[in-house]
Amino acid sequence: MRFGRFAVKSDYFFNDTEKLAAIFQRMGLVPVRVEHLFAESMFQYVAVSHMFREVSQGHLLPEYLVVIHQDATDFWVEVREVPDASAAPRVAGERYLDVY
Repeated sequence: MRFGRFAVKSDYFFNDTEKLAAIFQRMGLVPVRVEHLFAESMFQYVAVSHMFREVSQGHLLPEYLVVIHQDATDFWVEVREVPDASAAPRVAGERYLDVY
C-alpha cells in the first residue's frame, strides 16, 4: 500500500478547514491515524495516498513534505519524501502544510 507520514500545522486545521479538505481530496488521502501534538502546534498524519510510494508491510513509513502550489485560478499539490520534514530544505515562495 502507499502509506506515508506528514505534519499539518494546527492553524490549517482550525482556520482553513475547507482548504485543507480540498488539499486532502486532491491527494486522494485516507487518514488512518491522526495525532494532535499540542505542544508543537501540529497534527501528525499517517495516511494512504496515490501520491505516496509503495511500502511493504513491516517497513518504516516514509515521511513527506506536502507542498501547495497556487496560481491565479487553481492550486496543485506536490509531495516530497524527506528523511526529516522539519529539517527539509525550503524554497522561497512555496507553501507547506507544516508551516502556516
